[in-house]
Amino acid sequence: MASRIVASARRFRVLIEADKPADEIIEVVRKFSQASIYRAPKREVEQLRDRIVRLVSRQHIPYAAQIGRAAARPILSAMGGQDAVRLGNRFRGPVLRNFERYTRRNLAVFQAELIREVGYLEADINAAFARASRDGIARQQVIADLLAADREELEQLANLQRRLRRARQTYAQAEATGTPAEIRAARREVSNIVSQRNRTAGFLPRFAVKVAAHNRDAIRREAQRAQYSSFRAAGYTGTFVWVTVNGSESCPSCIDLHGTESNNWAGRMPGDGHTFCKDACMCQLVPIEYTDQGDTSEPLNPYQRR
Repeated sequence: MASRIVASARRFRVLIEADKPADEIIEVVRKFSQASIYRAPKREVEQLRDRIVRLVSRQHIPYAAQIGRAAARPILSAMGGQDAVRLGNRFRGPVLRNFERYTRRNLAVFQAELIREVGYLEADINAAFARASRDGIARQQVIADLLAADREELEQLANLQRRLRRARQTYAQAEATGTPAEIRAARREVSNIVSQRNRTAGFLPRFAVKVAAHNRDAIRREAQRAQYSSFRAAGYTGTFVWVTVNGSESCPSCIDLHGTESNNWAGRMPGDGHTFCKDACMCQLVPIEYTDQGDTSEPLNPYQRR
């Protein structure tokens, strides 16, 4: 029984950790760094915000819904076969309305986070000009220096993204077949690269990293809700069980919640922010009809072979 949940979590995790959405956010920011963002910050920052909102709402959120449906398939197949999979892919009636309502709220959360980051970016730019004026540095010189720094750091950021992609592949392989020492080493390499990426100093690179993280959380939330909606669309509308799928990496809240049963998870679903890991939660809600078929007494490892 647990093997299907592991298969679902593995598919979910691999797709969620895809780097394409982050790469696309970084590319949008890179293009603005080559334009006149420092010459007309107010106008350009607003245009940058609008461009990112369009990208996320038109491409990334629909992509996330596909992730969630795909992650539901292994469990639906085990529960009800191809009929359940077919029904789970068709959101209609109350399921569709609830899912669309959640999508709007999810996008609203992302937009609020983006507006906050845009405010920080604009404030940083204005502060840089104010310091330059105080020190008698020409505005054009400040703009040239900021653009040069952005170009260098954005290139470094792109290189780190490529390294992170390879490191995550190594980590997944180590979790599946490696020794404990190999797993620890691979995990440490991923953490080191993420830390380097998060230490970027330039205004635009720092903005890109933060927005990419908010975007990833929005994708995760949307995918989890799509998975849950697939179960409900297939007819499983009663009690759901919280299944923790990060194994030894699970946060304390998720370890405590593992195996908890409820027929009302509103506001307490994975990724809703009530756990220690907050938006980063990777856990799943699974219909009790499926978890009754076998043992899920311990948190599951999505890379573990079964």
